Amino acid sequence: MHLKHEYIVIGAVSLILIFYTALAVWGIFPGLVLMLFSLSPVLLIWMVWVVLKHGTYNGPELKEGEEFGYADWDHRRKSE
Repeated sequence: MHLKHEYIVIGAVSLILIFYTALAVWGIFPGLVLMLFSLSPVLLIWMVWVVLKHGTYNGPELKEGEEFGYADWDHRRKSE
């Protein structure tokens, strides 16, 4: 089984942020909580950069005259 780089980064950053949240809620290791809080913007920016650089889009391509929208919503149907 071959794991893609972006899945590893997404999993690692998510686990770190879940760990941070748990420590903050429980009120233990305030120094570690502060360090993880300080690193969280860098981690999120890194994760977004990796996904944008290495991720692939597997959805349908837009046809001529179509606009971006949700792939699971019928755009021809009018809103009720």
